[in-house]
Amino acid sequence: MKEVVRAIITNEQGKVLLGKRARGISTGMYTIIGGKSDLGEDPKTAVTREVKEETGLDFEPTSLFLELEQEDDIFGKWRVYYFTGEISGEIKLNKEEISDVIYVSEEEADSRYDIAFDHNKILKEFFKKQK
Repeated sequence: MKEVVRAIITNEQGKVLLGKRARGISTGMYTIIGGKSDLGEDPKTAVTREVKEETGLDFEPTSLFLELEQEDDIFGKWRVYYFTGEISGEIKLNKEEISDVIYVSEEEADSRYDIAFDHNKILKEFFKKQK
């Protein structure tokens, strides 16, 4: 089964960092930062690597927020891990992966931006648990 990792990165105001996809499915849409695990790679290692590759930030996963099993006609079955954690460093985008980043509030994620996959649902669940 394929694995995908995502990092729910928040700022001081509690907003979540999203990246605008520069290529692939859903190009031009915003997603929670992350990507596919390499074969045999531990999810925590994978999410740390993906955040670094895409944003230049150092991400230290502190907890597993959510683990889902999903399936569709394009990719088949996969498992998705959503981690929360701490960041350090400065954003230096890999423009081949992400063309822009934004921090969104619950309200902004709901209506203001074009958000890919099921990430609106994931963000709603995250914000709800923060209250």
